[in-house]
Amino acid sequence: MIVNERNAKEWIERFLDGATTCAEEKELYRFFNEGNIPDELKKYQQMFQWYADGMPGDPRPQNTNVVNLVRISLKVAASIVLVCGLGLGMYQIAFQKKYEFLEGSYIIRDGKKVTDLKSILPELRKMNKLAAQQEIEIEAIDNFDVDKYIDKMESDPTSESDNLPII
Repeated sequence: MIVNERNAKEWIERFLDGATTCAEEKELYRFFNEGNIPDELKKYQQMFQWYADGMPGDPRPQNTNVVNLVRISLKVAASIVLVCGLGLGMYQIAFQKKYEFLEGSYIIRDGKKVTDLKSILPELRKMNKLAAQQEIEIEAIDNFDVDKYIDKMESDPTSESDNLPII
């Protein structure tokens, strides 16, 4: 039997199902080598040419420029995602370690308890600065020597009246 435009689809189906003999396969190779191939069967031409030539190399079409560009783009994108993910993870770990002593801190805002450390951190910093200023003022009061001050006032009453601590 000879492969022609009318029965070629049947032969291709039998070939793909593995139901053809060697002679029938050679007839398929001949058909696809002639050049009178219907448009709907042209997608098989390269495959049958490859079989007819003894299956040398890779039978897939070589669109290397496009394929390589897509592969490189995917690799770059995956690398960027990986680096960003690692960076974000490291940032979160560093943030947790840096502020773990504040764990359990909270503020009351609009009558509600807020425990999210990132949202309350600016207010905690402000309170810390205020506490440091108050500590400096208390140290100044603690270090104030009343006897020394009285002695200075007796010797020169106008000398240090502006340096009194505020009580």
